[in-house]
Amino acid sequence: PVVYSANAYQFIEAIYQYGAETFLPAIAEKFVSEIIEKMDALCDTYMQHAECRFLPTKSKKYRMFPFASYLIIYRITDEQVVVLTIVHGSRSIATIKAARKIKL
Repeated sequence: PVVYSANAYQFIEAIYQYGAETFLPAIAEKFVSEIIEKMDALCDTYMQHAECRFLPTKSKKYRMFPFASYLIIYRITDEQVVVLTIVHGSRSIATIKAARKIKL
């Protein structure tokens, strides 16, 4: 199954708030729904995405995929796919590297 870290939930909420304030709540809701749909699909597609080049490992357990202006960073374990964080493209690489320390 796909599970979300608390960090991922916080970013989903922040994305919605920004979209609702900047555009319209309905547009923000649609955008967030699309992100969640893509993340939920990871249960079937988790190996199709590239290894996160900022978090290299021998097992290639850290992966990422782009969605609009965001990168969705996730970790593959034996039991589940864990969505660690959602990072806007304008953020520094250090923000992505911090995803390694995110726990459930």
